[in-house]
Amino acid sequence: DGKLKAGLGAKFFYLKSIDHTFTASEIVENSDNLSDYAKDKYLKDGTAFSFDVGLIYDINPDSFWNPEVAIAVLNVGDLDFGEAGKVPMSVNLGFSLRPKLKGIKGKFFKEPTIAVDVVDVTKNNGVDSDWGKRIR
Repeated sequence: DGKLKAGLGAKFFYLKSIDHTFTASEIVENSDNLSDYAKDKYLKDGTAFSFDVGLIYDINPDSFWNPEVAIAVLNVGDLDFGEAGKVPMSVNLGFSLRPKLKGIKGKFFKEPTIAVDVVDVTKNNGVDSDWGKRIR
């Protein structure tokens, strides 16, 4: 019935990373070639391939407000770079209203949208546990 939209994206990344806390003595001891020292001892690299999947459902396309709900799953199966690290899978949820403003639409903006997203509802990224920071 045209109410459900789906999207799929594929991505491939190459990553170089250094995850090390340098001590003051380590920095002083290697000050002449700190960049080379860090690269030789701590630099790790890797590649990763993953998918993003999204769905948008148009709840009531005939209403004035035209409400929609959405879900997006990012990094399906994780972006695993081996020794260089990992970006975990995350799930985002969204809700939007796209009011049909016939007199204004086209004159000032194409299609007004009021949206709320909740980012990483599964808390897989481990950034923090504050829900206020996850709402956009």
